[in-house]
Amino acid sequence: MLHTARSLVRWLTALTGLALLVAGPIMIGVGVSGQHQVTDQLKAQQITFPAKGSGGLPAARAGYSGQMVTTGGQAKASPT
Repeated sequence: MLHTARSLVRWLTALTGLALLVAGPIMIGVGVSGQHQVTDQLKAQQITFPAKGSGGLPAARAGYSGQMVTTGGQAKASPT
Protein backbone atom coordinates (compact mmCIF):
# COMPACT_ATOMS: atom_id res chain seq x y z
CA MET A 1 0.00 0.00 0.00
CA LEU A 2 2.76 2.45 0.94
CA HIS A 3 4.69 1.55 -2.21
CA THR A 4 1.64 2.35 -4.36
CA ALA A 5 1.15 5.74 -2.69
CA ARG A 6 4.81 6.68 -3.21
CA SER A 7 4.64 5.62 -6.82
CA LEU A 8 1.52 7.72 -7.34
CA VAL A 9 3.17 10.76 -5.74
CA ARG A 10 6.23 10.34 -8.00
CA TRP A 11 4.05 10.18 -11.13
CA LEU A 12 2.00 13.19 -10.08
CA THR A 13 5.19 15.15 -9.33
CA ALA A 14 6.64 14.25 -12.72
CA LEU A 15 3.43 15.22 -14.52
CA THR A 16 3.25 18.52 -12.65
CA GLY A 17 6.85 19.31 -13.57
CA LEU A 18 6.23 18.48 -17.20
CA ALA A 19 3.10 20.64 -17.28
CA LEU A 20 5.04 23.59 -15.84
CA LEU A 21 7.86 23.12 -18.36
CA VAL A 22 5.35 23.25 -21.20
CA ALA A 23 3.20 26.07 -19.80
CA GLY A 24 6.07 28.39 -18.81
CA PRO A 25 7.31 29.32 -22.29
CA ILE A 26 3.72 29.60 -23.55
CA MET A 27 2.87 32.07 -20.78
CA ILE A 28 6.00 34.10 -21.47
CA GLY A 29 5.10 34.26 -25.17
CA VAL A 30 1.56 35.42 -24.42
CA GLY A 31 2.88 38.10 -22.07
CA VAL A 32 5.34 39.45 -24.65
CA SER A 33 2.61 39.42 -27.29
CA GLY A 34 0.33 41.39 -24.97
CA GLN A 35 3.02 44.01 -24.37
CA HIS A 36 3.53 44.43 -28.11
CA GLN A 37 -0.20 44.76 -28.65
CA VAL A 38 -0.48 47.50 -26.01
CA THR A 39 2.49 49.36 -27.51
CA ASP A 40 1.04 49.14 -31.03
CA GLN A 41 -2.35 50.43 -29.90
CA LEU A 42 -0.88 53.30 -27.90
CA LYS A 43 1.34 54.36 -30.82
CA ALA A 44 -1.68 54.32 -33.14
CA GLN A 45 -3.61 56.63 -30.78
CA GLN A 46 -0.75 59.17 -30.81
CA ILE A 47 -1.31 60.38 -27.24
CA THR A 48 1.30 62.80 -25.91
CA PHE A 49 2.08 64.12 -22.46
CA PRO A 50 1.49 67.85 -21.88
CA ALA A 51 4.39 70.18 -22.64
CA LYS A 52 6.76 71.10 -19.84
CA GLY A 53 5.46 73.99 -17.76
CA SER A 54 1.88 73.69 -19.00
CA GLY A 55 0.65 72.74 -15.54
CA GLY A 56 -1.11 69.61 -16.76
CA LEU A 57 1.64 67.29 -15.59
CA PRO A 58 2.61 66.62 -11.96
CA ALA A 59 6.21 67.45 -11.04
CA ALA A 60 6.98 63.77 -10.45
CA ARG A 61 6.15 63.04 -14.11
CA ALA A 62 8.02 66.02 -15.60
CA GLY A 63 10.45 63.66 -17.36
CA TYR A 64 7.64 62.55 -19.65
CA SER A 65 6.68 66.06 -20.81
CA GLY A 66 6.11 66.30 -24.55
CA GLN A 67 6.76 62.58 -25.14
CA MET A 68 4.39 60.21 -26.90
CA VAL A 69 2.73 57.57 -24.69
CA THR A 70 3.98 54.19 -25.98
CA THR A 71 4.07 51.83 -22.98
CA GLY A 72 1.62 50.65 -20.36
CA GLY A 73 3.71 52.24 -17.61
CA GLN A 74 3.55 55.61 -19.31
CA ALA A 75 -0.20 55.22 -19.81
CA LYS A 76 -0.63 54.64 -16.07
CA ALA A 77 1.45 57.75 -15.35
CA SER A 78 -0.44 60.02 -17.73
CA PRO A 79 -2.71 62.60 -16.11
CA THR A 80 -6.39 62.08 -16.91
